[in-house]
Amino acid sequence: AIDAYRKIVKLKPNDVVALNNLAILLGEDLSSTEEALSLIDQAIRIAGKQPLLLDSKAAILMLANRFEEAIPILEIAASATNDPRVVFHLYQALVKNGRTEEAGRVKSRVNPTELRKSVLTPDDQRELDLFEKENPNR
Repeated sequence: AIDAYRKIVKLKPNDVVALNNLAILLGEDLSSTEEALSLIDQAIRIAGKQPLLLDSKAAILMLANRFEEAIPILEIAASATNDPRVVFHLYQALVKNGRTEEAGRVKSRVNPTELRKSVLTPDDQRELDLFEKENPNR
């Protein structure tokens, strides 16, 4: 998939979807984090600070354990969209960064029912399963 997206980006360097998807795929490999961030930044420059592009950037940062950098990006994205995945990612970043008080405030905005209706990555699915086990009344 990475090779296919590289070809698309080479042919269409302003294809925001291809830039985003390539960035996400590269972000899964820590040795490619900087390239992934460069690509998602390029997509954001082209399309503007769209919440789901910001969420993608934050996801890449989270994969690299750079939660402190991801949190303000997710706060901006979460304030600009109703997509339940963005709020869930903000919650995860806060928890993983040890900011439990803030995470507790965001937790009430996490909606597992709506999340289950979304397209989730395998990691998001595992995290949601864990969230529901830890919060059975949600």
